[in-house]
Amino acid sequence: MKHISLIAAVGIAAVALTSCGEEDPIVMTWKFTDYDQEAVSAVYTPEFVNQVSVVATPEHEGGITLECTNYGQVIINDVDGQGVYTNREAGFSVTKAGSNSLRIEFEPIDAPEGGAYGTITVDGRQGKDLYYTVISVSRLPK
Repeated sequence: MKHISLIAAVGIAAVALTSCGEEDPIVMTWKFTDYDQEAVSAVYTPEFVNQVSVVATPEHEGGITLECTNYGQVIINDVDGQGVYTNREAGFSVTKAGSNSLRIEFEPIDAPEGGAYGTITVDGRQGKDLYYTVISVSRLPK
């Protein structure tokens, strides 16, 4: 009888240990500031793969600031040696504007009839938590 009690106790302990998993990371949330709302639109949709979508007209010169509101540090992936991500075809570059914010700058381009597109992935860190956002940038005529 003692063996059955020992086996049951070990089984319960094993189930208890394996059910204590880590919680899923929190999706990054974004707010947009400092941009010309006539030439640029920005949407945050956490339920889609491209969680942030920024659209600017091809002739627009200027930028937009994206601030992550729930992660203290953002990291731009695929940057050059100067810490800048550049997409020449779509006419934009991305730099850090602060520890948790980014600045997308647009330069005028001759976009093809269907527009020009690019994506960039940004990581967010807050303590041991790590998550990412895919930013889609489009240059489309009005």
